[in-house]
Amino acid sequence: MMVRLPRPAPHEVTTRVPECSIDGRPASDATICRGCVDQLVGVLRTVPALVDELEVTLSRQARVGTRNGPRGSETPLPFHLRASVDLETLRDGLRLWAGAVAERRGVALDAPATAGGYAAWLVRWSGEVAQHPDAAELHGDVLSMAEAARRTVDLPPTLHFVGPCDECGADLYCGAGASTVACRTEACERTYDVAARRAWLLEAAVDQLRTAAELSRELPWIGGVVIDRKLINQWAVRGKIEKFLPHPRDPMARPRFRLGEVLELARATAVERAAKVAG
Repeated sequence: MMVRLPRPAPHEVTTRVPECSIDGRPASDATICRGCVDQLVGVLRTVPALVDELEVTLSRQARVGTRNGPRGSETPLPFHLRASVDLETLRDGLRLWAGAVAERRGVALDAPATAGGYAAWLVRWSGEVAQHPDAAELHGDVLSMAEAARRTVDLPPTLHFVGPCDECGADLYCGAGASTVACRTEACERTYDVAARRAWLLEAAVDQLRTAAELSRELPWIGGVVIDRKLINQWAVRGKIEKFLPHPRDPMARPRFRLGEVLELARATAVERAAKVAG
């Protein structure tokens, strides 16, 4: 005997819940699911810290030109190229996506023109991001940009850059207390005096402009004197060093100082202190 199952009433017919275009999980009224939105928001919130780390990498100068051949035959690079590219990619990529979300929603993109500003704006409008037709592409772009930036700043924080190897051009890194550094390139392994390498590195960048925060990270290791931002600003107020206008792209509008002037004053301060101790 065949048993007929009752047909569901019209109001009992279920509708298919939309699926996330990234992982296929339920995404009610959205293009991507809540889990993917939370992952995206988490990455966006790391952008300010990534920007800070990239700026520190810029200040290290991953390559200042080689020393092979006559001195002065090559112009030192004023920045770490990869970190510079990552900074621009983060800023421009986040601006484009924030602009796309703002245009679709019909709202103003009222965010500071920085990577951190655009990231914060996207976090604030994360609900609209989830509903954007290209949310999956946005998600992938942001995660890829952040991962590229993390690879650039992935060196352990205890290592210091001391210039390129004279033989093979590989970057040399060592700990803060090291007296010598060996090239890690296979079949090279040349050894260098750290103090001499660091001195040459700074001398090659004497005409570059740095903020007080950047200088306070770079100079104490070579000058033997603890030089913090407060001391640098005091020197500027007293007219011992010249204060330059902030970089046009610096959202914090921080004044800059010529590295060479601060380096000379740091060395003079070290000599004066040594004389006082000897006297």
